[in-house]
Amino acid sequence: MRIFYQSPVAQNWIRQRPHFMAEGLASCGHQVFWFYAAAFTKCRLRRFDNGHGLTGIELPVLPFASRFRLFEWLNRMWVSWWLRHVRADVVIATNPVALPWLPSRLAKTPHVYDCMDVQTAFFTGRRRRRMVETERALVHDARAIVASSDVIRSKLVDDYSLKNTVLTVVPNGIQLSESESVTAPVQVSHPSIAYFGTIAPWFDWDGVKDAATRHPEWRFDLFGPCDGKTPALPANVVLRGGIPHEAVMAQARAADVLVMPFVRNELIDGVDPVKMYEYLRTGRPIVSSWWPLLEKFRQFGAVRFYGQGASLSDCLAAALAGPRSFPVPESFLAENSWAERVKSLEAVIVQNVPNRKDEAV
Repeated sequence: MRIFYQSPVAQNWIRQRPHFMAEGLASCGHQVFWFYAAAFTKCRLRRFDNGHGLTGIELPVLPFASRFRLFEWLNRMWVSWWLRHVRADVVIATNPVALPWLPSRLAKTPHVYDCMDVQTAFFTGRRRRRMVETERALVHDARAIVASSDVIRSKLVDDYSLKNTVLTVVPNGIQLSESESVTAPVQVSHPSIAYFGTIAPWFDWDGVKDAATRHPEWRFDLFGPCDGKTPALPANVVLRGGIPHEAVMAQARAADVLVMPFVRNELIDGVDPVKMYEYLRTGRPIVSSWWPLLEKFRQFGAVRFYGQGASLSDCLAAALAGPRSFPVPESFLAENSWAERVKSLEAVIVQNVPNRKDEAV
């Protein structure tokens, strides 16, 4: 089957659900075309072919298209021209924003909506209202809808009255078969409290700064790109920048404690975090903020939650005072692997979209 995969992130961004789903579908024998569009300040024109069934293009577009109709029209013309020869049996949409820019042939192709976030939570005011209408059109036109969590599924059903729509929950997962980097981990001072991932506006800077100020002997090593402004930080909070995905596991095992400090909001409450699966694989103690979707991780002794009567600082102190290694829950991780998630997504596609074999990409 020919799959047009519309991604909300670039190929070279921190690896997450779109990367694993697109690559997994390609490894199952499908022809997958990856498409990503973003403001020219964040994206450069790029074509690629991974040699294993995944090809694609990433296009820079004009910013502020949601505010200026002319920019939106120009983006639509630009994207349509680049995609004019692309054919597909199904479009997997992950972000409603870019869909109106697709050429009419792809716009009329059967869609499957893989909703990985509470999309409306990224916006406020007029932009949020516009996202609601764009998403409403998508969910009512889609052949099937996949949500990455029960929270997102329930919100879509309630917001758009999807009582009779095919809607399946396919959570996030973990890649178990990836090779690890042969490069030695970055040297860190101990005790090292490490974070891996995008450092975004929902990062709990207050909790981290409080813990770092109370315990200047601790070192906070934050690995990942910063998406937004960072506040003034204590000297023992170090922004390490991004590292290759294959280097993450070895670097994480070099830490004493792994941390996931997020501020709860509408967006975070819908997240089934890839990071938690990856952290469990290291066998290191984990300290995280809590929201209801994380209850399934409470069964593991490695995991501590803060914000339920204990501060981040308190939980980190308890983690550092306890065991520094825990059994890796191999069976749990196998059940929640990306290979299993891809199978679930593929089943949704096959059940709801016809396979046209008479045209070539």
